[in-house]
Amino acid sequence: FYASSDRPAMKTLLLESDRYPWALERLEAEGLPHAWGIQDLQRWPDRSRMFVAEDSSPLGFSYLLVSGHPASRGSSTVILGGSSASVAGLLEAHLPEPPVTIRETPASLLPTIRAHLPAASVYLQQRMEVSRSTFAPCAAEGCRRLTVDDAPALAKFRDLPPRAAEGQRHWIRGAFVMGAFEGDELLATASTMVQTSGAWVLVAVETRSERRGEGFGSKVTSALTAAGLAEVPAVSLTVRQDNPAAIRVYEKLGFARREDRIWVDHGAGSAP
Repeated sequence: FYASSDRPAMKTLLLESDRYPWALERLEAEGLPHAWGIQDLQRWPDRSRMFVAEDSSPLGFSYLLVSGHPASRGSSTVILGGSSASVAGLLEAHLPEPPVTIRETPASLLPTIRAHLPAASVYLQQRMEVSRSTFAPCAAEGCRRLTVDDAPALAKFRDLPPRAAEGQRHWIRGAFVMGAFEGDELLATASTMVQTSGAWVLVAVETRSERRGEGFGSKVTSALTAAGLAEVPAVSLTVRQDNPAAIRVYEKLGFARREDRIWVDHGAGSAP
């Protein structure tokens, strides 16, 4: 059930879809840190590719996951986990050609990635999470879930031309996108990127630049977090470490810092 690629003292394996339950059992045992990978294997098994190296790391293997998420079209999104030695072999054997973005990857693997991709741009991030018992919601008046009819407003919010509204409809259909409105004007957004039975992961928390500091980011994050915690036990997000204002907002809502992560841009021209 494996296609294999050998290198000195190590074998890396392409996990076939009938072996995904084997990997999922181990990922789900650790839960939130692997929510992205869990969703890929559950929802897009035919589009995702998972390379593993069995070793003595806590999961029993290290992995390089090429995401099958629809948002990854146009460039490859890669998630890494496990031991530095095994990840080095996985990068050498299976990293896709650029453009590539490495996301949701432990910061402990940065030296290994730097050795393999010395010219890549790196952003330090913080993963945070909140549960039903720690959530401290704020008032969220004016917030609601976006529908496809809001696609033109979402395009305008993102400074895109009106013709881009169709692409925003795809986003709205595929995720839970929350908006904070003042009248008919969309002033802030927050979206899910991951929705599994155990967790939601939030992304795209943004406020119009001229309205920042007025609490709209808190409102839209609180509203989306409340919607998530009505469905699952925990909500997670990842934020740049050089954005202390955002971190303070999340901490006021009950999010706790959990682990340092990295975002690596290898020719994709992307940043968190």
